[in-house]
Amino acid sequence: MNNKYRPITIDIQTCLGQPCIRGTDIHTRIVAARFAAGESLQALAVHYRCSLHTIEAAVRFELGSVAQRQELVEVADAGPILMHGKWYKLDRESLRW
Repeated sequence: MNNKYRPITIDIQTCLGQPCIRGTDIHTRIVAARFAAGESLQALAVHYRCSLHTIEAAVRFELGSVAQRQELVEVADAGPILMHGKWYKLDRESLRW
């Protein structure tokens, strides 16, 4: 993985593996839903105490294509996890959108 800063993370230890803003428990889907409901990016940035760039990334992640998502997200390699009686491995190579 390159050293480019990625504002969105997917980590089983944070938000149960759901996409969220790095360093927070703010789900990207909630940010995008509020934007779709008419809130401005600036208002969301103030509310969540995040940079405008980070809020834009959360919205672009939820509304973007697979290629755009992969540019914004960092997937934590948490090793295998047991869910519903089945083992899963969460990493960039096995992640399915």
